[in-house]
Amino acid sequence: MPHILIVDDDELLRGTIADILVEEGHTVIEAQNGLEGLSVLERGEQIDVVLSDVRMPGMDGITFLHRVVEAYPTIPVVMLTGHGTVDSAVQAMREGAINYLLKPSNKKQILESVDDAIEQHRIKHERQKLLDQVVSGLSQLGLADSTTRGQIQQSLSSRQPTPHTEDRFLKIGDLTIDQHRLVALFKGRILELTPTEFDILYALVQAAGRVVTFEDIVFRLQGVRTERDEARSMISTHISNLRNKMRDAGCEHYLHNSRGHGYFVSLDSV
Repeated sequence: MPHILIVDDDELLRGTIADILVEEGHTVIEAQNGLEGLSVLERGEQIDVVLSDVRMPGMDGITFLHRVVEAYPTIPVVMLTGHGTVDSAVQAMREGAINYLLKPSNKKQILESVDDAIEQHRIKHERQKLLDQVVSGLSQLGLADSTTRGQIQQSLSSRQPTPHTEDRFLKIGDLTIDQHRLVALFKGRILELTPTEFDILYALVQAAGRVVTFEDIVFRLQGVRTERDEARSMISTHISNLRNKMRDAGCEHYLHNSRGHGYFVSLDSV
């Protein structure tokens, strides 16, 4: 079974995540900071996935990430982040992390994230195995040198899908849409939206600064064209609920009504 390294100074949270993973049959190794995490890797422990907190005393999560990416590039790293450090997690993804989890995350989110990371590790491992086989075959023919190996490695890497962080997040001020996880966040806190409410907000953020008509919102949601009055009636309850939730989160000022036409997210509200 996969071996998971959890690096977090919060013993209670670390233990909770470990219990969830062990229950699923994973082998878990725990470390309370980046230095301990590196020690685990350096002594040759089999590690398939790393879960690392962003903020820790001593060696923080970002520094730890850099060291892992540099020394153990095939091991995927998922960052654990509190509500106030989402921007740090996004930055970490730009620097090599494959995903992030907001603390606290539920069991389903943790397992899905780990499963995705395990699959990425498998793909990277298979690519490395293929590279070694190709180079070994060429060496037997006297055709391989360090330059050849580098060229093959570059070719394989260019075919490897990598997360495009810039495409993943839509950000307007403190309002962020994560297009992979399909969640909206304000100042790092997830807005508890229904799928329909999220789709409406997503459409408005994508068109930020422009009015999205009632009809276009309905078409986005249901794939059908309707008259304006019918469309307005169909989405009115969803809009009201979305506005209330944004008000509770302190971000209602982003959502505006273009009377008789539709709604828009204002860039002037940033």
